[in-house]
Amino acid sequence: MGGRIPTPNFYPQSVTPVFRGLVTFRRFPAVLLYLVVMVAGGMFLRQRRTHERGSGSCAFSPRSASVAYVCRASPSDFLPEQVTMASQSKRHVTVATVLSKVPEVTIFFWIIKILATTIGETAADYLADNLGFGLTGTTWVMSALLIAVLVFQFRTPRYVPAIYWLVVVVLSIVGTLVTDNLTDKYNVALETTTVIFAVALALTFTAWYIVERTLSIHSIYTPRREAFYWLAILFTFALGTAAGDLIAERYDVGYWKAALLFGGCIALITIAWRYLNLNAILAFWMAYILTRPLGASIGDYLSQPKADGGLGLGTTTTSLLFLAAIAVVVAYLTKTKKDQVVVTVDVTE
Repeated sequence: MGGRIPTPNFYPQSVTPVFRGLVTFRRFPAVLLYLVVMVAGGMFLRQRRTHERGSGSCAFSPRSASVAYVCRASPSDFLPEQVTMASQSKRHVTVATVLSKVPEVTIFFWIIKILATTIGETAADYLADNLGFGLTGTTWVMSALLIAVLVFQFRTPRYVPAIYWLVVVVLSIVGTLVTDNLTDKYNVALETTTVIFAVALALTFTAWYIVERTLSIHSIYTPRREAFYWLAILFTFALGTAAGDLIAERYDVGYWKAALLFGGCIALITIAWRYLNLNAILAFWMAYILTRPLGASIGDYLSQPKADGGLGLGTTTTSLLFLAAIAVVVAYLTKTKKDQVVVTVDVTE
């Protein structure tokens, strides 16, 4: 790995009064956007300038018919069992194929992600209320399950759709429970939890970038990068739950209107990435955060009673329908391998 990069100055003096004003008037959704966009945006802009320099930088390679990325790294950056083919010269070793631990971002990725976030909302309610585990019992059970599936995920040398998406589903439930514990058990306001998880996510991105010099998910082929990746995802789920509940319930927007609001924001991000040259990594993480409240709003709209603004399908039916849909898509990806990523790593010794 290269030398330590000094932390960029993301917070100019001119924005400090604005930040204080936002806190004073309790405009916490604006604080959320301020924290995440200012920290992440500064890192992504810096990363664009160093995209092809240093360890961990990756670029898309159009020379292969499959999804391929070319990265630079040091020999300690990946596990030996992840290497499937390599060639050696006097100056460096070029590893032709390093097995990625995460899928390619395709339409299937976003479909399963939204389905998983919906389950995170409905399954947490189902376990706590319908099965009678209660909030505390459900939290302990799902936390233990999360540890178990993460052990399998970290020990697997490559991306396996069934294991990866099982981790995402369980993380979605745990992220929901973390927010629910703070708001329901400890009476922490949704505005406060939104800010807490926004700060936690911003700090995670900052540490990840300082240590690895990249936030690209196409460089997730080492245990340390994968740890940062899953930690960031946990906070996106918790943040999305808090922000989604804040807008849909506290501000009385309503479930289906909130779903349209978050879906529209994702569409705007997509347009900005596709036509306005928005940084791809920044666009990915912004959309990833917003899919959580989108999925939660959809889940609540389908499962909640009609008297509360939902369709009244119940948490059991909604959870089973979305689990079945995830299983079908995961089975399809397992068979076709359409979301497998080939990472070519230029390893300089």
